[in-house]
Amino acid sequence: MRILTGYCWPGNVRELQNVLRETLVMTTGQLITPEGLPEYVVADAASCCSRQESNFFEQRDRRIAAFETEFIQDC
Repeated sequence: MRILTGYCWPGNVRELQNVLRETLVMTTGQLITPEGLPEYVVADAASCCSRQESNFFEQRDRRIAAFETEFIQDC
């Protein structure tokens, strides 16, 4: 999961779907492991993650807090 969430997915949902389909077809076991993922996803996951300001949930929480603060101050 860390690799999948750390990759930037420049192709958005379609790229994620294609990678998962390909991985499911090529995986012989019941679990998807990092070895089953395409090399470019595994290799770029760490660098993409470091380029992003933060993950989605942290960014969302920060923006909600800023909105709430501004809203309360304006009342």
